[in-house]
Amino acid sequence: SQIPAWIGDLSQLRHLNLSQFGETTLSGEVPTQISHLSNLLSLDLRSYINPQFDFPLINCLQLKESTLQSLIQNSTRLEQLRLNFVTISSSLPHTLTNLTSLQKLSFRHCELHG
Repeated sequence: SQIPAWIGDLSQLRHLNLSQFGETTLSGEVPTQISHLSNLLSLDLRSYINPQFDFPLINCLQLKESTLQSLIQNSTRLEQLRLNFVTISSSLPHTLTNLTSLQKLSFRHCELHG
């Protein structure tokens, strides 16, 4: 299934954990509305893929570079950002330095470059 666009309407949300370690899987593009969650303290969209197998990241979430940049610009209170196995396919935005409260950052296997 996909993350619904209405998630961005939860304006007072502080913690969003949609990590996937069981049989439930989310796929598709992370909606741009997630960047409207300006009160977020933690965002966890991790997926777990067994490293013993060489599976392509076909069924993983995809995060557009513009959505990631908007999320970082609007959610400056973030303390934790975990996006393991979320396909980003871009470089890390330099705006990460604006997240002065950030304590945990994880971007493993995100196809980052640059």
